[in-house]
Amino acid sequence: MSQKELSPQANVPPSVNWSNLGKAVEYYKSRGFRYVEVPWAVPKKIIDMTFNGIPRWACEEGTLVASAEQSLLSMIDQFKEGEPIVAVSPCFRYEPVLDDLHQTTFMKVELFSKGTNWEYLMTSAHKNFYGHALDCEPQVQPDCEHYVTQTDLMANNIEVGSYGYREIQGHTWSYGTGWAEPRMSVVLNKEQAKWQALAGEAPPFNKGK
Repeated sequence: MSQKELSPQANVPPSVNWSNLGKAVEYYKSRGFRYVEVPWAVPKKIIDMTFNGIPRWACEEGTLVASAEQSLLSMIDQFKEGEPIVAVSPCFRYEPVLDDLHQTTFMKVELFSKGTNWEYLMTSAHKNFYGHALDCEPQVQPDCEHYVTQTDLMANNIEVGSYGYREIQGHTWSYGTGWAEPRMSVVLNKEQAKWQALAGEAPPFNKGK
């Protein structure tokens, strides 16, 4: 990793909107998702099921998660088939280039379900994003060894969430992004700037707030 990538200026992320993370959790709970507290570190074998070969950070409790998907995967036997789950955790990632949208640590609301009902997770997230005046387009991703199928939600050519399911080592589960910070705040700010340029006013999700 270069000195530029390690410099304080390069690794100062935009502000996290903690209020929006909390609102996202409440939104999904209102749609029947069960909120679950999750560990932030799990055994390395769990990490390797979804991110094999990518550098990770170890600690006394295990390996720090890349998202709460791995946390929930470590608890999968506790869940009923098809039960929609929502959780929040930090995400610890290796990113070769750091910018407003790519950071080594960030916060994410994760959607999860035992089984293959990933489309319900994506539909729920899409409605949540649209409620913030963010119109997204689904984009099917190429085949990959780490998932059976995956579709990204794109807003102005920026990925705001990934949804799909995996079948690994006898387990089948669906995953998806419920809300990620600071990425969503960055995207919403870009959308707000576009609205102001076009109409001279704030977009609907900022009115009265």
